[in-house]
Amino acid sequence: MERRYHHHFHHHYHSYHHHLHHRQLLPSSSRKRSRLPSPSLPPLVLPSPLPSSLPPIVAPPPEHIESIGDDIDSLRASLASVMQETMTLRARVRLLEQHDVVTQDSLRIERGRIIRSKLQAEYAEHEIRELREFRDIKASRARAEAAKQQAETLQIVAQRVAYAIETIAIYEAKTRVARDLMNQFERQEDMVAENASNKRKSEGDHGGSSS
Repeated sequence: MERRYHHHFHHHYHSYHHHLHHRQLLPSSSRKRSRLPSPSLPPLVLPSPLPSSLPPIVAPPPEHIESIGDDIDSLRASLASVMQETMTLRARVRLLEQHDVVTQDSLRIERGRIIRSKLQAEYAEHEIRELREFRDIKASRARAEAAKQQAETLQIVAQRVAYAIETIAIYEAKTRVARDLMNQFERQEDMVAENASNKRKSEGDHGGSSS
């Protein structure tokens, strides 16, 4: 029985000391529900030699039981506060993870837009180069066509001038032939007239001599 008494006493003593130690470590907010000041530790009494009769079992004072209950309530409140803070931190972590996912999605979208813009710019530059090349080719062809048309026009004009010169030469030749024919005809007429005049003159002279 004495051993059970000492064991019971030391168990309550160490339990009280353990709760008091945790209560001192808790923040001031977790001890706000304490209604009584912490009692002083009872002096440690060494076990006396076994008496002839066992002393009665002494229950711990009521204030000790109430203080232990307050410590348990404080521990429960502190645990609830820690759990609430843990839940809040977990929720914040989830929000940060969701925000990180959204940020990564936004970055991927922006990278895609940048890539599309670069491709559009490269396509526009390619179109501009093709348009410039087409313009240069068209201008070169136009210049070549104009030079060809000019050469053909000059050739046609030269042919027409040559034809005109040839026509004039032919006309002048025909005019000379016609003039020569007219001159020849006039000379023949003059010769006929002269022959006729000479014949008449000869006949007149012959008739006068015969009379």
